[in-house]
Order: sequence, then structure tokens, then C-alpha cells
Amino acid sequence: MAQNVKVAQIEPERKRGESLWMDAFKRLRRNRAAMLGLVIIIINVLIAFFAPALAPRDYKYQVLEENNAAPEWLINLFPSMKAAAQTVALEDFAEWEILVEGAQAVENGQVLARHPELGEVTSIMSGTAYVEGETVNVTKGNIEIYTLDDSWEILLDRFALLKPVDAGTVIAQSSTGEVIQVEYTAQVAVNDNVLRLREQDGGYVTVSNDYPLGADNLGRDMLSRLIFGARISLAVAFVGPFVSLIVGLAWGLTAGYAGGRVDNIMMRVVDVMYAFPTILLIILLMAFFRTSFSGSANVSDFAAAIGEIDRNTGGILFIFVGIGITSWMGLSRLTRGQVLAVREMEYVEAARAIGVNRWRIVSQHIFPNILGPIIVAETLTIPAYIRYEAFLSFIGLGVNAPTPSWGAMISESSKAIRAYPYQALFPALALFLIMFAFNFLGDGLRDALDPRMRGVD
Repeated sequence: MAQNVKVAQIEPERKRGESLWMDAFKRLRRNRAAMLGLVIIIINVLIAFFAPALAPRDYKYQVLEENNAAPEWLINLFPSMKAAAQTVALEDFAEWEILVEGAQAVENGQVLARHPELGEVTSIMSGTAYVEGETVNVTKGNIEIYTLDDSWEILLDRFALLKPVDAGTVIAQSSTGEVIQVEYTAQVAVNDNVLRLREQDGGYVTVSNDYPLGADNLGRDMLSRLIFGARISLAVAFVGPFVSLIVGLAWGLTAGYAGGRVDNIMMRVVDVMYAFPTILLIILLMAFFRTSFSGSANVSDFAAAIGEIDRNTGGILFIFVGIGITSWMGLSRLTRGQVLAVREMEYVEAARAIGVNRWRIVSQHIFPNILGPIIVAETLTIPAYIRYEAFLSFIGLGVNAPTPSWGAMISESSKAIRAYPYQALFPALALFLIMFAFNFLGDGLRDALDPRMRGVD
């Protein structure tokens, strides 16, 4: 007897195809260094866009009395920086309640004195507090106070005010033979039978916790200037490639596809411009722009208008022009090489054979297939554009003061880098992060857009 056997039919698994760009995006997401670079870039873009809201102060606002001020954590970070003593003069001294005695250790923010109407005086740093005359003082150095009876002979002039004394000097001796000897270079104040020793630690940095990253030599907030400085570097990072793509891509596409005499003439122009060192050419262009468009009576109305636009934008317009004029040459060569390779492909020959016009061949068959290497190349050259702007600002041909630029901030702080190292550290660190972020992203895009890596985890 025959049995009915049912055979299960298995549908073949169908895997949906992915475009090169979707596959490249998936590979890019798996590249941790590239994604870290992308996150850093996005954060910097947001900071630059919302700079007026994020900055604690206006980047032009200055308080000359607090020039080179630094918060306590920065002074502790750099041992070479010595904090100046905090001195607060108390008006109507008798009405103040003094909350420190002798040489008392205090913490940052601790109340030193209180007035029923004027409020409280607090310490701006950790150190030793003491009262001297009608002032309350806090210092990082050592403070020693001795109250002596009649058995002691003070070997200094009585009523001496902050007399400098070298280490090893005996300043008092008792009838029993005991001595008080200074163990460090100090200033000694003698008032009746009270000796006060204050270490001479060479403190010169004004302590102010109102500036999270300190203040510059004109009393401007470093954090605010760093935030606004991101606008300059990121503007150059995006305008440079934009100009390079517009000019270099059109130049390379035309030269590569036209070929022959047109190609020869156009590339000789590029060779002539390549004969000049890029940075030297930019310096010459910047010097020319700044003198020719100065707005003096000897220039035309157009030149004066351009100069006025540059001044109103903080000097960034001529930076864009100088970098834009020199940024497209490398891309034009790369584009030409890619076009020469792609135009001989079978699908381009087939398009020609069926009568497709040149513009459609270039726009639909050649351009999409050379876009990957061009994007990678431009991403990897962005750090060079940022470096050019920083260098121009460093030598004084960049943005106009007081517009903040990381390069200009490094230049201003280089004159006192040993005394105030933080003023150069933070803008240099910002440049380091943004340049490495673009390098990481460029390396990730190069791997992601490599056709040989398609489908490879």
C-alpha cells in the first residue's frame, strides 16, 4: 500500500544587497578610533555653534587687576607656579569677628572673618591664615608665630616690619640658652614680644577660582576664549575643503576627461603653483591682502569694502582666501588621476557607444566612482588647513585681536610660558584633539571606502 509522502520545500535564504556606501558606513561604525574622532568633532561643532551660551564671559571682557590669575587646582598642578598671598584689608577692623587665630591652617572657601553688615571674608585657597595689623592673610608658605616672655632676647630690631632673614639665622635667644633659628629664607615681623616668620616662597600668581582655566595676560577668561576659538579652527576646517572641492574637483575633472592639450595646459598651471612652498605662498598672500585692503585713502572703494568685511569678521576672511587659493592643487591632481583611470572602464566606453553626452558621462558615471578617494583625501588634509591657520595666527598674520584663535593664544602665552604654562597648554591641547580627531576619521573613511574591504568585518 503506497503512502503519501509530503516533501517540505525550503525557501532559499535571500540576502538583500547593500550599496558600497551602506557597507562603508557599517565598517566605519565598527572603527572605534574613527568614531571617537567623529564624536570629538561633533562636540567641537556644538561648542562652536553655542559658544555665546556656553562661554562664562565675553571673549573680549578683561579685568586687568586679575591678569594671569589661576584657580587653585591649576597652581597645584604646576609646581613651578607659586601662589601669591591673599590679603584682605578689613575696614572698621574692630567691628569684624576674626575667625582665625595665630597661624591657622585653612581650606579653600573657609570663612576667615565675619561682619554683621558687610558679610563674610572667605579663603580663596588652602594654606595658612594669619592676622597682620588690620588685614587677614592666607599664604601657601609656612607661617610661624612666637609669643616670647621676658626671658627671651630678640636679636632683631623691635617693631621691624617684614625684615628679610636668611636660613640659619638666629633671631631670638633665651636666658637658658634656647634659640629660635630660621630654617628657611623668611620675612620676620617683630611687634613687642611677638615674632612672626613668613616664608619667602616667591608667590606671584593671583589665585582666583572665578576663572575655571585661568586668565590671560590681559585678564580675559581662558575658557571663554578657548570656546570662541573653536569657531575659527572649525571654520577653516570646513571652508578649506569646500573651496578645494569646488575648484580642485572641477579643475581635475576637466583636465582628466578632456585630455590632450587642455590637460597639458591646465596641469602646467598646477605645476607652477606647486613650485612655491605652500606656507610661504599663504604668508605672501596674507601680507598682500592686509596691506592692499587696509582701508586707507590710497585704495579703491571696492578694496576698502573688502578690508572692512575682513575687519568685521575678525580677520578670518583673508585667511579663507589665502588657504582657498592654495588648497585645491593637490585635489586637482588626485581628481585628474582618478578620472584618467575611470574613463577607460568598460561602463564608460559603453555609455559613449550608445551616444551619452559628455556631461552625463562625467556626472553619472565618472564622478560617483571617484568620490570615495576624494572624500578620504580631503578629510586627511583638514588638519593641514587647521595647522596653517594656527601658524598664521602664531606669527601675527591670522585673525585680528581680540578675536580668539588657538594659534594666537599660543603665541601670546609663549612669552611667559615658564611663568604661566597653562596659558599655552590648553589651546595646544585643543589643537591636538581636533587635529587627531580629523586624522582618526580620515583613516577610518579610507578603510571604510576601500572596495577591497567590502564585506569584510
